[in-house]
Amino acid sequence: MFSSYRSRLIALIATVIALMALVMLTSYSGARWAIQEDISSALRRSVQLYQHLLDTQRIELARVAAAVRDDPAVADYVFAAARIGAGTESLEKLLRRRFSRLSLDALVLFWPGGRVAVGTEAAELAGEIADWPLQASNNTFYVERPGGIFLVAVVPLEYQGEAIAQVAAAVDLGRRWLMRQALDPQTRLLFERDGRIFAASDPALAASDLDVARKRLRVGKEIFRLEQVILPAGHNLSTRLWLAQSDAATLRMLERFNQIMLWLALMVFAILVPAALMAVKSFTGPLQKLIGLTVQMAEGQLPELRRSSGRTEIDRLLNHFIDLIDALRQKQQEVDEVHKALLKASITDELTGLYNRRHLGEVFPKMQAQAQREQLCLAVILLDIDHFKKINDTYGHHVGDRCLQTFADILRRSIRASDYAFRMGGEEFMILALGHCDQDAELLAEKVRLAVERSIVTEGGKRVKMTVSAGVAMFSPSRPGKMGLSEVINCADRALYEVKHSGRNGVQVYRCGGVCEPVE
Repeated sequence: MFSSYRSRLIALIATVIALMALVMLTSYSGARWAIQEDISSALRRSVQLYQHLLDTQRIELARVAAAVRDDPAVADYVFAAARIGAGTESLEKLLRRRFSRLSLDALVLFWPGGRVAVGTEAAELAGEIADWPLQASNNTFYVERPGGIFLVAVVPLEYQGEAIAQVAAAVDLGRRWLMRQALDPQTRLLFERDGRIFAASDPALAASDLDVARKRLRVGKEIFRLEQVILPAGHNLSTRLWLAQSDAATLRMLERFNQIMLWLALMVFAILVPAALMAVKSFTGPLQKLIGLTVQMAEGQLPELRRSSGRTEIDRLLNHFIDLIDALRQKQQEVDEVHKALLKASITDELTGLYNRRHLGEVFPKMQAQAQREQLCLAVILLDIDHFKKINDTYGHHVGDRCLQTFADILRRSIRASDYAFRMGGEEFMILALGHCDQDAELLAEKVRLAVERSIVTEGGKRVKMTVSAGVAMFSPSRPGKMGLSEVINCADRALYEVKHSGRNGVQVYRCGGVCEPVE
C-alpha cells in the first residue's frame, strides 16, 4: 500500500495533521470555556461593586438630607412657615446660602400646604417629591423622568418632638452620573427603560441595538454582554441600570490563543516535513544550485547566493564555489571603481576639480544641438585671471595654485546646474551656458567678475587679491551659419583680448554666427 517513500510521507503528514487538529480543537474548547467563565465572573464582580456603590450613595444622600434637617436655623424657619404662616423667602435664601456647595441636583422642604425647593432640577421634582407622605421614618426612592432618573432621600423634620415637615435631597443618576464613573475601555454603563436606552456613559450607545432578552448590545460591529445592576430600594421601577462589557477583549484572547495553536501546529509541521525531505534535499538542493550557478556564469552573470549551512561534501563544494564567485565579484567591483576613477580623471582637472579641455569636446556638440532644438542662445565665456604670472612670481606657485582653486570654487557657486565650467589650461577657464538672451551670459560673466574682485586668497599669512577678464561669445541658432567649437572659442578669445587691451577686469560680449562682432 505504501510502497514508495512519497506515499509513506503523505500518510505520516496526514496522521500528524489529524492529531494536531484534535489536540487544538480540544484545547480551544477548554480555553474558550475558561475564558468566557472568567469574563462572566469579572462582570458579576463589577455588578456587585456598582450595587455597593449605589447603596453607599443612597446612604450618603440620606446623611446629607439629615444634615439639612439638623440645622437649627432651618428648623426655626420651617416652623415659622408651617405653623405660624410666615413667608418662605427667608428660608429659601438660607438654603441657597448654606447648601449651595452640596453636590445635589435638588433640595426640597415640604409640609402640608407649602414647600421650598432649590437646585437645578428642583422645579421639576418638587411636585413629585411633595406627594411623599409625611412620616417619622427615613426613606429613599426614585423619581423617573423622561430623560433620566433621580435618587431621592427623604427624612422627617421635627420641631420640639413634633414632625412638621420633610427634607428631600435628590441627585440625578442619569448621564452626568454615568460620565463621572471610572470605567475601563471595555466597559459601559447605561440606563434602559422599556427597551430604549435614554442615558449611557458612551453617547454612541444611544443608537445601538439593545436585546434585553438575550442580554446583548450591538454597537456597530462590536458586541457587548449585559448584566443588570439592581438599584437599591428600586422596586416597581421601569428603569434598569445595565453594565455592558465588550466581547472584544474575549475575542482578542481567543484570537491570541488561536494564533498560538496555529503557530504550534506550523512549528510541528515545519519540523516533521523537513525531516522527511532532508535526505533528498541535502543532495539534490546544493547540486541544483551548482548547476544554476554554472549556467549563470556561462551567461556572464555573477549571482549572489546564501551559503549553505549543511555539512555534507556537496554543501562544502557549493560554499567553495560561492567563495569563488564572491572573489570574482569583488575583483570586478575593484575594476569598476578603477575604471570610474580613470574616467573621472580623464575629464577633470586634478588641481581645480573642474572639467578639462578634453571633456569640452564631448559636451559642446550636445549643448549646441540642445540650443538649436530649444531655440536658446549658447554662450561661451572665456575667463583669464589677470596678471597670474605676477602672482606666481611674487607669492610662489603654491599661492598661485590656491588662487586657481579659489577661482574654481567661485565658478562652481556662480553657474547653474545646467552649465559647465572648464579649466582650459594655466589661468584660463571657460563656461558653457544656455540662455534666452545675450544679457543672460553677460550677467553671468559679470557675476563671476564681481565675485572674484571681492574675494581674498589667504595662504601662509599672505593676502592676495585678484581680478578676472571675461570674453563672451554668443551663438544664436536664429543667426545664419554654423560655427564649430574652435570658431566659437576664437570669437570669445577676441572678446577677451579686447578686454585685456582696454585695461582688464571687465567683460566684453561678441555675437557669432557667420561673422564675429561685438555687441553694443
